[in-house]
Amino acid sequence: MDAEIAADFQMDPEPENVPAPENGDGDDERTAPVHAARRVAAALVAATLLGAAPASFPPRPPPMIAWTDPTEHAFTVRVPQGWTIGGGTHRNAPIDARNTVNARSPDGSTFAFVDAPNILPRQEPHPAYFTLGWYEGKIVHAPAGPLLIARYQTGSQFAERFATRGCPGAIKGATAERVSAFDMPAETASINAAIAPAAARAGVHVTASAGDFTFRCGDHLGFTFAVTVLAWTTPQGPHTWAVYKLAGYMTDRPHIDIARYVMNTMYTTLAIDPAWQAAYERQIHDTTGALMEISNRITQESIQRAQQALQQNIDQVRRRQQEFDQMSAMRQSSFQKQQASADRIRQRWSDITLGQVHGCDDLGRCATVSNESQYHWTDRSGNVVPGPSDGSAPGPQFHPWKPDT
Repeated sequence: MDAEIAADFQMDPEPENVPAPENGDGDDERTAPVHAARRVAAALVAATLLGAAPASFPPRPPPMIAWTDPTEHAFTVRVPQGWTIGGGTHRNAPIDARNTVNARSPDGSTFAFVDAPNILPRQEPHPAYFTLGWYEGKIVHAPAGPLLIARYQTGSQFAERFATRGCPGAIKGATAERVSAFDMPAETASINAAIAPAAARAGVHVTASAGDFTFRCGDHLGFTFAVTVLAWTTPQGPHTWAVYKLAGYMTDRPHIDIARYVMNTMYTTLAIDPAWQAAYERQIHDTTGALMEISNRITQESIQRAQQALQQNIDQVRRRQQEFDQMSAMRQSSFQKQQASADRIRQRWSDITLGQVHGCDDLGRCATVSNESQYHWTDRSGNVVPGPSDGSAPGPQFHPWKPDT
């Protein structure tokens, strides 16, 4: 057994210059070997009971500090202190600006991002433009800037396509292995209800789709969330679409709570500078002014979802930290208490290091499952399955499954 593990669970060393108790239990020349042996034995027994528990606690959530877009000072966002931060405002055209930020942990285990710089607006293939060579997959130069000719993708479809191009933030050349992909009906309905008035005033048909994709890249886990918006004026006319929201992370199993926390914090705290926003809107033609209102509505609705997810992250991290504090306090407790709680602590450490979580549904059916997804449900047979990241059920007749508190 590693000496550092044993040291973590033995009692603190006796302070220096403290006289031996009058009852004769102090470590004089006759009793010192006996007391030393007892301390060593207690430490070894405690270490054995705790099995393969790691010598150090999993990391706490990093402090989040303010960071300003270094390119155009267009936005501020809270990012993890001590991490490597990148991003800024990237313009694919004068009226196509994307506000991006990404963060990588000091040990390289975790990468989180909000938006990406080179995502172009898109137009579905249309026969009227074939004579111009506007075929699917081609980047064309439209009056507003570069435009990618591509069939429409829902939020979950784009999230999957984005991830499978190459794992975001992972080792170059790694490929994504699908775990789950979900359309997010609650999120989608909320966004569409919010943007409907602005679309009606502009005389255009607009429909949004929110979705997510969970995947593996080697021994790392990944998640991508996207909101896409399709717009058209007449059914026969061209249909344009864009990726309005994008966020995700890549991490190893022990850090998945931290990755979600960082991603959601960055997503919910990214704030556009009002002066920059006003100048940007002036650059955009009056006929597209309604699109700015639509964009703002999408931002507000999707941030509400991320705030809910962030609160759950905070609750999960807080519960886990309480468990860590209890473990730490056990170093001062009696051997009997350590023995009684050894199985529970060993299971908690196993869950953390293996990337799994234990919980039950509302019918009392319990299981231990992977923590790759933030929300889980049970089907008719009691199988635990992942659910969309907006917390909605993956289908009818599913029961909510909650992790232990």
